[in-house]
Amino acid sequence: MNHFHTRTDVLVDLSHRCPLGCPRCQRQMWFTGKHGDKVWGSDLPMRTIEMLVNKFEHLSFGGQLSDPIHYPKFIEVLKLCNEKKRRVLVQTASSFKPISWFKKRLKHILKQYGDLV
Repeated sequence: MNHFHTRTDVLVDLSHRCPLGCPRCQRQMWFTGKHGDKVWGSDLPMRTIEMLVNKFEHLSFGGQLSDPIHYPKFIEVLKLCNEKKRRVLVQTASSFKPISWFKKRLKHILKQYGDLV
């Protein structure tokens, strides 16, 4: 049985971007550290993200090699998920941004669900 057609959740790595240098991250261990290479990759096109949002009910934006809040159209992605009534989990390590940054960008979600931050 092909489970891709029955799955309702997916982990999406939106980009290759992350400004942090966490020592146990794959970015440091396999690219900038051990092998000395830059992290390769590019941003997912919005068309691809739209297909994922239409296919899956639960989307987790985390990443193995990136931080989702550094995707240039991240707020557009959240708005799309909200419009489609998708459940979203955002896993970020970039806590150097102040809480006000998150509240401002997630205003439509905070208004709907209350003050989550």
